[in-house]
Amino acid sequence: MKNNSFNADLVLYNVCIDCFGKVGKVDMAWKFFHDMKSQGLVPDDVTYTSMIGVLCKAERLDEAVELFEELDLNRSVPCVYAYNTMIMGYGSVGKFDEAYSLLERQKRKGYIPSVIAYNCILTCLGRKGKVEEALRIFEEMKIDAAPNLPTYNILIDMLCKAGELEAALKVQDYMKETGLFPNIMTVNIMIDRLCKAQRLDEACSIFLGLDHKVCTPDTVTFCSLIDGLGRHGRVNNAYMLYEKMLDSDQTPNAVVYTSLIRNFFKCGRKEDGHKIYKGMMHRGCSPDLMLLNTYMDCVFKVGEIEKRRSLFEEIKARGLTPDVWSYSILIHGLVKAGFSKETSCFMR
Repeated sequence: MKNNSFNADLVLYNVCIDCFGKVGKVDMAWKFFHDMKSQGLVPDDVTYTSMIGVLCKAERLDEAVELFEELDLNRSVPCVYAYNTMIMGYGSVGKFDEAYSLLERQKRKGYIPSVIAYNCILTCLGRKGKVEEALRIFEEMKIDAAPNLPTYNILIDMLCKAGELEAALKVQDYMKETGLFPNIMTVNIMIDRLCKAQRLDEACSIFLGLDHKVCTPDTVTFCSLIDGLGRHGRVNNAYMLYEKMLDSDQTPNAVVYTSLIRNFFKCGRKEDGHKIYKGMMHRGCSPDLMLLNTYMDCVFKVGEIEKRRSLFEEIKARGLTPDVWSYSILIHGLVKAGFSKETSCFMR
């Protein structure tokens, strides 16, 4: 830019740093940062925050910290965006103590940390499974900054993953008391975790209680509940939900069809499993490798050898590459059916 007929200004340098950072060209972004200073331009908060974010994303944390400290030095008013970015950077590599120390530093300077900063801390704790610590921070947060919907989603997800469903439900109830209502992310978290805990009636109750004007179920919602019901033998309920999905504005994807096929075969209803596959093809949904592998495994287990052969060929015909599972299903099925000699061609 120095050789062009115009002088690059601060905004242009900021754009370059951001753009190169987003495509992973960290050293190039770093070069622009230093080049602008050599041109007599003073980096502003946007420049610093963007460059700190680029370095954190590249896990070059030492350089990010050095840059952050350079920005924060002798500032009476903290740059909230830089603090949030640095907290997220620490959080992404699991450095909770360092992240939390930045919250405390903001307070010492007389400024209340933002809800975004607290959410970053909670996310960090969630990744490390520190539930009790997260709940303590949450109580502290309620004094400093009003928790928002993402806050509650982070907590609910964390509690569900820790197997503390009752605590997650209590957090959801408290959220409603504060005037916030679950969005589809909250709903999906709860339905998925309740299904995995075999609390299917509660999962169905959440689904049936949705106000579609406020919170409309998406593909993830349907998929979680269809799979949960099917896995635990309630294939009729799963199929009814699938029909309900067809009547909605949500289109079943390969994940939904994989679940239905697997669970129908598992319950001994292979004809229904075949019908699901034909119906999927009729509706224009292309099977992925996971679905074809699952279907191939199912037909092997019920002794449909020729169907197995055609499915393996279909994998290749669709431009998909058979993986280890594909070959494992095929070889195991052939040996079990007494065609072990056919497996030799796959071992070359």
